[in-house]
Formats: sequence, structure tokens, C-alpha cells
Amino acid sequence: MNPLGIEGIITPLLTPYDESEAIDEEALRRLIRCQIDSGVAALFAMGSSAEFCLLTDAERYRGAQIAVEETAGAVPVLMGAIAEGPQRVLELAEDAKAVGAAAVVVTAPYYFGWNAGEIEGFFVTIADRAPLPMVLYDIPWRTHNPIARDTILRLSEHPNIVGIKDTTTDGGRFVNLLLELEGRDDFALYQGSEPLGLASFLLGADGAVFSLANVAPRTSVGLYEGCVRNDLEEARRLQRIYNRLFAIFSIVDPGGGSIAGALGGLKVGLELLGIASSRVRSPGRQATDEEKERVAELLREIPETAERLTR
Repeated sequence: MNPLGIEGIITPLLTPYDESEAIDEEALRRLIRCQIDSGVAALFAMGSSAEFCLLTDAERYRGAQIAVEETAGAVPVLMGAIAEGPQRVLELAEDAKAVGAAAVVVTAPYYFGWNAGEIEGFFVTIADRAPLPMVLYDIPWRTHNPIARDTILRLSEHPNIVGIKDTTTDGGRFVNLLLELEGRDDFALYQGSEPLGLASFLLGADGAVFSLANVAPRTSVGLYEGCVRNDLEEARRLQRIYNRLFAIFSIVDPGGGSIAGALGGLKVGLELLGIASSRVRSPGRQATDEEKERVAELLREIPETAERLTR
């Protein structure tokens, strides 16, 4: 068991909004209950899927607080402590401790470009002072500052750095990390790219942080568990379904790299499943009726979501 005690699917929670763009707390609680009932291993509050960059510190705190309250100890909650500099990250880490999170998740610094040594120093500075265990989060197509393989290996030796969420989509690098860190029970490797789930789980990943779990948590859990029990036929079947569902990311505002494109399809999915509105926060544009119908058509093809659709 890894130091977090988390093996399996970690859902990076979306943030539902009401008509005034305030956090819809009841919808968030519904989403959390759906995840717990579906058997996910943990929740990740205030990450990319939560639109953290558009939330105030108070809203981040409240969103994570709701996650901890609603889980009531059923599963651990990780909280994103994501900001441009270590001082801000440490302030957010104190918030994470205050709400009762199990660990903080931290990306490389962003906005300015940083070299590998500066990025490593950033993480060490935070890890030395953070009040909670820290999970690295490598998502270079958002931060534009990748965490180098050698940097990860050195950081894995820090006693307060306990794992990484790898959202690089670089399957070869992830396999290399699995092999180089094989036998280590003090550092967890979580896959962050849905198409790489099957291969990652079969090669020994501790789990995954998959945004698709917001709309298809049972499929996500089933994929991981199929690999763990070596039921390759079932695991392959579910990975094929997952690969089909991955098209949800290219329905709303495709190709633009916008928040509507990244999260709009998933949020429409939540609306169609009767969990929350499809609203993304401004300046993100809302999904059109045509885009909503295309998401509905996709969800009708997925067994788990087809049975839960409200229209």
C-alpha cells in the first residue's frame, strides 16, 4: 500500500454553479454522493476540473470543505494547492489542513517559464514546510513547465512528497517511472490520462485521477478493478467504452483549449444525468443546444450513463 493508502480511482470533482455563478452546494453534494456510492477510492477537490483558477480562495476553501463534510470519512479528500509561487501554495496548503484534507496536490509554477532546477526548488521549498503530504501534479500543457523525469525521481525521495498525478499523456515516460520506482511503497503513481488507464493499471499504477469519473464513476472503478483481478476481457471492454466516452472532451468548443472545451462536455453530462447544471464560469461560454444533444447522443451509447439519462 502506498503512503496515502489510496489505490484505485480518484475523482477530480467538477464545480457546479447556480444561475449567479455561485457554487451550487447541494449539486456538489449530489455529485459527491454519486461518487462514493459508485466505489471511488478518493476525491480530488479544487483541481483543474474544479476550475480552480476561476475561484476565489474562499470558494476553494468552501468547495473542499463541502467535499470533506459530505464524505464524512468514507473516502479521503485531496485538495489542490495550485498557485504561481510557493508562498501562495503554502497558504492554500494551510487551508487544506484546516478543512481536513488528507493531502495537497501541487502543479509546477506557471505563468513565467522556469528551468528544471527552479521547478525542483519550488517543490522542495513547499514540501519542507507544507502541513500535509504532497502529491506532484504534472500537466505541462497547462503550466507550460514540465516536471522532468530526473526531477521526479529526486523529489520522490523527499519524505513529504508521496506521489504524482501524471497528466502528460506520455505513456512511455509513465511506464519508465513505474519500472524505475518499482518496489517503492513510499511514492504513488497515478495516471491522469484516460486512454492510458488499461496499460497503466496492468503495469502496476496505484490508480488514476480521471475526469471522466464525474459522469461514469462505475465504469472507471470497473476498469481499475478488472485490471487488479486480472480479468483482461472485462478490462479491455471497459477501456473501449472509456475511449468512446473520451469524445466528450471534443464536443463543446472543440480545439480551442478553452475552459468550455475542457469541461463543457462533462458539465453537460452532469446536467443530463440530473446532478448539476451545465454552467461553466465566465468568461467560458455555455454549451449550445446542439452541443448538448451531441453529448446526449454519446451518453446513450455508454451503458452506465444510458441508464441514468434524464432525457
